[in-house]
Amino acid sequence: MFEIMVFFFFLFLISFLFREASVLLTKVNFLYSELLKLHSINRGQMTFSFS
Repeated sequence: MFEIMVFFFFLFLISFLFREASVLLTKVNFLYSELLKLHSINRGQMTFSFS
């Protein structure tokens, strides 16, 4: 009985961690795309000022 409880606890822990990790990954992905957008805008302004 105890082993089953431990197994379910680990299962819950792993699923919780995976859910948190996926949320974190989407946040990081969003931030990265925003940074890329900002970078491309800055690069566009720089090339515009050079021309």
